[in-house]
Amino acid sequence: MEAHKKKMLRYGRKQRKLEWRKKAVSQKKGWDETKKRKVLKSLDLAYMSSEEEINSDNETVFRIVPLPWRSEEFDGICQELDAKHDRLKSARSKRQMVKRVRGSIPSTRPKPSDVDDENSWVLKE
Repeated sequence: MEAHKKKMLRYGRKQRKLEWRKKAVSQKKGWDETKKRKVLKSLDLAYMSSEEEINSDNETVFRIVPLPWRSEEFDGICQELDAKHDRLKSARSKRQMVKRVRGSIPSTRPKPSDVDDENSWVLKE
C-alpha cells in the first residue's frame, strides 16, 4: 500500500507540473503562436522527468531525476517554462514551494517508443 501511495504522490506532482508548464506557455510573450503550439503538443507526462523526495534536517527537497534521452532543446524549454511559472507565483506560493535540485544520476526509464513525428524533437538524436 505504501508503494502505491508514493507512486500516486509522484504522479500528482508530475500532473501539477505539467499544468504549470502549459499555463506558462500561454503567458510567454516572446514566443509566436507556432512555437507555442509546438511546445503545447510536446508537453506530455511521458516526456517529464521524475522527482525523488529527500528528507534531511527537517527540510524536504525534491531531486529532479534527469532523462538521458531528452533533447537539450526540450530541456531548455522546460527550464524556461519552470522559470516563467516561478515568476508568476505569489509570494505566499513561493514560500510554500518545496525546493527542487537537479540530480546527477540519470533515470533508467526507457525512452518512449510511440513518439510521433511532430514530437521527435523532444528526443535526442
